[in-house]
Amino acid sequence: DCIICLGNSLACENDPKKRQLAIHNWSEVLSDNGIIIIDRRNYEAILKKENFINTKQQYCGESVTISPDKIASDETVFSYTFSDGQSFKLQMYPILDDYIKSIFAKAGFTPIEIYGDHKLTFDKNTVEFYHYVFKRTKYE
Repeated sequence: DCIICLGNSLACENDPKKRQLAIHNWSEVLSDNGIIIIDRRNYEAILKKENFINTKQQYCGESVTISPDKIASDETVFSYTFSDGQSFKLQMYPILDDYIKSIFAKAGFTPIEIYGDHKLTFDKNTVEFYHYVFKRTKYE
């Protein structure tokens, strides 16, 4: 009845064909009128090279600092540095609003609601994450 994909996970797949295949596969396992909840970073603000939004309210808590290393329309790379000194880099594809709606529509999904940092009313310039609720409306 429901699939939840959080942590900006879909952006971790850099191959557009594999992203579309994943969404198609989700559509196949969902029941009629099933929903999927998916989130993504506010790449629109990031790509404008405005101040990187990192309020630490989402997934990592206070023990990690996240900073952008590379910002481009085809790839973003973020550094995650933890309070114990460990660090790693995460390469992601910057998924934008029109793109996510398009790839989900191709798999038979319709957007129901879009939240910004868990709120229905939000400022697009300061929101860190968008949360989409899509409904599977047709099975192909």
